Amino acid sequence: MTGLPITYLGAPLYKGNKRKVLYENLIDKVRNRISGWENCHLYYGERLLLIKTVLSSMPIYLLQVLNPPVSTIQKLVRLFARFFWGSTTEQRKIHWTKWHNVCFPTDEGGLGIRNLRDVVSAFSYKLWWRLRLNNSLWSTFTISKYCQGYFPGTSKVFTTDSSIWKRLCMIRKEAQGNIFWSLGTSNISFWHDLWLPEGSLDTLIGTQCNLHIPVNWFWNNQEWDIHKVQQAVPHHMIDQITGVPININQPDCLYWKLSKDGAFTTKSTWNAIRNHQQSQPIYRSLWSKLIIPNISVFAWKLIQN
Repeated sequence: MTGLPITYLGAPLYKGNKRKVLYENLIDKVRNRISGWENCHLYYGERLLLIKTVLSSMPIYLLQVLNPPVSTIQKLVRLFARFFWGSTTEQRKIHWTKWHNVCFPTDEGGLGIRNLRDVVSAFSYKLWWRLRLNNSLWSTFTISKYCQGYFPGTSKVFTTDSSIWKRLCMIRKEAQGNIFWSLGTSNISFWHDLWLPEGSLDTLIGTQCNLHIPVNWFWNNQEWDIHKVQQAVPHHMIDQITGVPININQPDCLYWKLSKDGAFTTKSTWNAIRNHQQSQPIYRSLWSKLIIPNISVFAWKLIQN
């Protein structure tokens, strides 16, 4: 393609390796927004509110579709931290703690700001979920291009593959383990997908088959072909397999194990993959609705010494 990079629907389209220059527009937007507040007298609580509601939301759209270089994330974090601690273009203030310590929920000793790397990872899981749903032109094209008869979770990755596919392959093992399938037409993988309560068959048996062999390949007239099943799995697992309920009039249905209702949510994924600290009652009491944020941040700084 010629004329790349270009901006399409708010995201840069490019060819080749990730380029830092593609994200300079985002950096400039955040920097300009912060510079517009420099003449305002803002307390810590007000700066914290602006980071949560304005600055943190500005890169969200781009993080969903692209995986920026580490240097881009570092630049954004640096801008957030300088703004929070009161630094300006003319004067630099002391950063009293590492930004890593800030990026925890308030009851765990943080300020409720999400780590951008964790947000990027959560969106990567979301892309994998959309790929496995396979109900869009993008997912159909991606599976056709990169899987070619192999199971998506074990398909090979080449240096010439797109950045989106490489991004998916970085988290597919973990994401795959959080997807449970309810059998319908049974087009999912017999070996690799999680449709048995005990686990996927490749982990239970240790098979090395990477091809996408659907569950319904082991059927005969919409019923289990016991002879085929006996040839594929140990005898003691036959009853487990044939006892799984199947609704042949419905498509296969997938559930996200990290959420209560089975639907994918970025929040549940983020909460599962992020670093955790022990929740402490003293921090929960700081962020009561009866206390204004400025006082909460002041008390938090005291506790943090």
